[in-house]
Amino acid sequence: MATVTRVFSRLARRHGVVASCRPFHNLNRNHLVRHSSSTSQLDPERYKLVCPACQKPNILTSPICTACHAVMDPAKDLVCSDNNVFFDIVQGRPHTNIVLLRTPSVVVIQDKYPSSAHHIDVVPVEPIKDITKLNRSHVPLLKEMFAVGLDVLARLRPEHLHPTELDHVTLPRLIFAGFNMPVSVPHLHLHMVIPPVRNLEAYRKPRHHPYEKVVGDLSTSGKVSINDVNDTTPDIHFESFIKPVQALLSSRTRKI
Repeated sequence: MATVTRVFSRLARRHGVVASCRPFHNLNRNHLVRHSSSTSQLDPERYKLVCPACQKPNILTSPICTACHAVMDPAKDLVCSDNNVFFDIVQGRPHTNIVLLRTPSVVVIQDKYPSSAHHIDVVPVEPIKDITKLNRSHVPLLKEMFAVGLDVLARLRPEHLHPTELDHVTLPRLIFAGFNMPVSVPHLHLHMVIPPVRNLEAYRKPRHHPYEKVVGDLSTSGKVSINDVNDTTPDIHFESFIKPVQALLSSRTRKI
């Protein structure tokens, strides 16, 4: 077992994943780091803005919590930690997340700060830092992650979806699936959510990278094209897919 751990740690270092973890939920306000200077000089992997209302760790550039919409103050809510709870989970270390399914290659967990009643994270066992570390060879893994996630979501049996909509053909048309960049935890994970969601803006570019875009980029060019934070062009995916599906499923939940 010790040999396996050493090998996994070497793989983690190669992929840029922090092997020594200190979960944010174990931190208290005595660990807060007070900074009056700009957070732009801080390492975004070690420093996060932890929401004072729901305790979710958010990236430094997010002034509003992506889970509960609370406003955060860098002078009060900045936390330093070498956090990688997903690495803890795949290695079988103690954690507080709810594991829904574990296979030899992926682990599916219930999102700790869900944006809807049905929000899961699909985490590969392979220690990959984020979508910038992916290449064409990872496409089969991503497709497996997506397929496993669909199976888990279907088993949740949401009341506002008909049983005939839970197959692998229809269900993808009714869910939000994608990767965030930059990430709040430095280990690749695919968000898969059945709307309606509480924070629709979380599924807008530049941070949200739809699953289909990531797989398409890798298949054609061998790497993911990261959204430009200064891009002001219309978000076609958001307008043509995210908003209509949100409206459709929101109307259904109001009738339940």
